Amino acid sequence: MANSGYGQTANGEMSYMFFKEQQLKEVFDLISDLDTELKQLNIEIGDLQIHLKEPVKRRKCDFDCELVMDIIAEKDNFDCLILFSGDGDYKSIVEYLLDNKKQVIVMHPFGVRGREYNELLARNENRPYLCAVEKLTQFIKL
Repeated sequence: MANSGYGQTANGEMSYMFFKEQQLKEVFDLISDLDTELKQLNIEIGDLQIHLKEPVKRRKCDFDCELVMDIIAEKDNFDCLILFSGDGDYKSIVEYLLDNKKQVIVMHPFGVRGREYNELLARNENRPYLCAVEKLTQFIKL
């Protein structure tokens, strides 16, 4: 006969049966150690449950602004910009670069490109090159 194992209760629920007192002691010790660690982290289970119900507050990242500022500062040091984002928020900097005779390639996931870029495709000259990343997979050796 097995010392422990999964079984089914009278009402059909699955349960894990402990047959040795040593097994119960090991599980109790693990739970006790976990409780001690949580207390050392100064986290009470009740408080944790309350905080998990509260929304997480996040600060908006300024990465977009920093990237645009760097592009403008360095525009005289490059001829082509490859932007790995389909975010339409970058349309203005792309247009600025095109107006300043720069080549711009916008790499984006298939189907994830801001519609703001569509009006740049109607330009008579110096249009951006828009490319879905998936089109490149045939050229990438794994």
